[in-house]
Amino acid sequence: MHELAALCAVSVPHLIEIFRRSFGASPHKFLLQHRLGLARERLSQRLSGITELALELGFSSSQHFAGAYHREFGCSPSAHRKFVEVDTKKGSPHEPNRLGRAKIRPAALKRPQVFTKN
Repeated sequence: MHELAALCAVSVPHLIEIFRRSFGASPHKFLLQHRLGLARERLSQRLSGITELALELGFSSSQHFAGAYHREFGCSPSAHRKFVEVDTKKGSPHEPNRLGRAKIRPAALKRPQVFTKN
């Protein structure tokens, strides 16, 4: 963060504020939401176990991952996986909407404006 702020010729707190205004979340929260969104997609695909997925996405443990996932989506990763599996058996090819949506909006994934010192 310090290197990026120096590159932009602004202080770290100012860079964080610019990021927050541009993306609606702090850099840490934005990254966490992105990682959890990836987890949600991959849980539906059943390509790996929950612990393996948690470690691949940079969480320190499956418990840390499960807590963050529950805070974001309102259910545990295993409950999500079971719910999607049951819904798929009923013939629905899509993940149900009852679990909520990731809070990252597509507009938030656009490149941020580059601020330069005049």
